[in-house]
Amino acid sequence: MTVGMEERKAMTDRDQPAGDGADLLSGSGASAGPDLRSRAEESLRRQSAHREASAEAVLPESAQRTLHELRVYQVELEMQNEELRSAQVALEAARARNVELYDLAPVGYCTVSRQGLILEANLSAATLLGIQRATLIGQPLSRYIQGDDADRFHLQRRQILDTGEPLSGELRMLTAAGTPFWAQLSASAAPAADGTPALYVVLSDVTARKQAELELARHRDHLEELVQERTAALAVARDLAEAASRAKSTFLATMSHELRTPMTGVMGMLELAARRTTDSKTHAYLAKALGAAQSLLVIINDILDLSRIEADRLRLDCRRFTLGSLLAQLRSLAEPLANAKGIALRVHVPAALAEYAVLGDDLRLGQILLNLTGNAIKFTPAGSVSVRVTVSDEPGDELCLRCEIEDTGIGIATADQDLLFEPFEQADCLLTRQNGGSGLGLTISRRLAHLMNGEIGLSSEAGFGSVFWCTVRLRKAAAAGAPVAAPGADERVAIRHRGKRILLVEDDAVVREFVRELLEHAGLVVDTAEDGWQAVVLATTNRYHLVLMDIAMPNVDGFEATRLIRALPDCEELPIIALTAYAFDEDRARCLAAGMNDHLAKPVIPGALFGMLFAWLDRDRKP
Repeated sequence: MTVGMEERKAMTDRDQPAGDGADLLSGSGASAGPDLRSRAEESLRRQSAHREASAEAVLPESAQRTLHELRVYQVELEMQNEELRSAQVALEAARARNVELYDLAPVGYCTVSRQGLILEANLSAATLLGIQRATLIGQPLSRYIQGDDADRFHLQRRQILDTGEPLSGELRMLTAAGTPFWAQLSASAAPAADGTPALYVVLSDVTARKQAELELARHRDHLEELVQERTAALAVARDLAEAASRAKSTFLATMSHELRTPMTGVMGMLELAARRTTDSKTHAYLAKALGAAQSLLVIINDILDLSRIEADRLRLDCRRFTLGSLLAQLRSLAEPLANAKGIALRVHVPAALAEYAVLGDDLRLGQILLNLTGNAIKFTPAGSVSVRVTVSDEPGDELCLRCEIEDTGIGIATADQDLLFEPFEQADCLLTRQNGGSGLGLTISRRLAHLMNGEIGLSSEAGFGSVFWCTVRLRKAAAAGAPVAAPGADERVAIRHRGKRILLVEDDAVVREFVRELLEHAGLVVDTAEDGWQAVVLATTNRYHLVLMDIAMPNVDGFEATRLIRALPDCEELPIIALTAYAFDEDRARCLAAGMNDHLAKPVIPGALFGMLFAWLDRDRKP
């Protein structure tokens, strides 16, 4: 209608300037946008190119312009209509897709009124609840929620509508058929189609996940029960192990005491008898008996040492000594064995190492070397045994000592070499064994070497001798320091202390007699006590240069007796030496803690006894 009026106006106003009507139509066409107009003009030009000349050519120029504008506007309208139709088709397709996505979504969607009624629901929600969608509409959602969860949802629904804050949680729900399931429910406030307040609710079935969580919780609870049971079982096992360890410790201490005490009597009396007899045959018998007793003592010591190592109760000492003194002592102990068999014993000590001072447990290292050297002599019928020592210097204050013992003996087959370090094993079998021994020496030596951060090994071939080697790690000692003690003092040095008074406290009559004989033979004056209380009484009425104190005694033991004697006037510095069958490191520590000055383990070896006596008597304590 507007275009017709403008056309009539243009027709009647021919005398006006040509641009007025064209400008008016251009303004109306421009309202559709310059892009649409340019496309319309392009389309009109394409049409005009194929149209023949017509009566329009006789029209005035202004009329032609107006007619052109009308045609452009017509093309614009046609284009707009086409675009609207395309947009409508796209909108319908999008709506169909949205409906499809809504209905077939993997979760249930529904709109719930303020009163809790289901206003809308997708197919997934209906399927989840096991009911037709048409039937679902208008029903309260709480009908499908179990028990207390329905009340909780009612309160949460009101909270969401009042606050506008969304909520999410898990609910126990039921299908229309009454089948229970777990659902994850998320709800947020939104207006319904009519604008009234409502809830958008999203539902998903989480039954499988919930069952997995419950199963996991059951497994966790079961695992906790198992852990508690195992913990209790481990506590019982620990208590049993500790009890077994205490029993083993008690057994070791008891066996040490009960074996060493009679061995002291046996060896002591044999030695006294050998000293006093003038009959050569009797002397030979006694010497053999004493040798057998010493062999028995070695076996006892080996068994106790192995038990202590296995119980982790053996501790190494740290003393200053020279390699020369260590090997000199080895020679003094091993040479008589080699001479008895007619075997040459060669101990090679480089001059540079003879005075090399180190820190370590010389007694345990000497035990290793004596075991290896003694075995070499034992299994060498003829020939020689050579001992070689080398030292490899290392950074810091440590060094590695390597000792090799080579023999020309029977050798060891390769198949038997691994067995040598097992307890009670020897190269020759039990029934055909030609050499004595418990088979513990190498086992103990290897474990001692391990305690010294070293190792023991061998190279051998049956019939061609053997080379046993061991390495241990020692600490370097300062070049200057206290003089290194020489090997044990000889009994004859006792002449220097003739007349000095000794208190011997020992409950075993045989041991007491033996030790008393030894001391009196050296010119010492000896008083004896059978228990700790007698010792305290004697120490109260007499002045002594030194006390030899047994530990396990009736009435008052050695620990208590020492404490009582220390409390007496002028007895604070009195040397008290434990003379006991309790021979372990912890036993020595207990003796020192009780106030004793030193510790000497039974059986009593005269040289060791006098060596310790002289060390303390030489301090010139005057009564």
